[in-house]
Amino acid sequence: MEGESDEKKLVLILGGAVLLFGGMSLGAAASSQLQEIKAFLNGSIKVRVDGNIAQLKGANGKALR
Repeated sequence: MEGESDEKKLVLILGGAVLLFGGMSLGAAASSQLQEIKAFLNGSIKVRVDGNIAQLKGANGKALR
């Protein structure tokens, strides 16, 4: 019985290591695809929904400027 417990711990540790290193390698691959851009914000643009100007809100529920 004691051998089963040690085997489960080993599988858990190895599984965690695989997930950790897999996530790190995915993050490294994604960061190499990033490209810097420049943009301008035009605050006078209005969004219309069904003919009415929509009041856009952010994730916190506050109106966007």
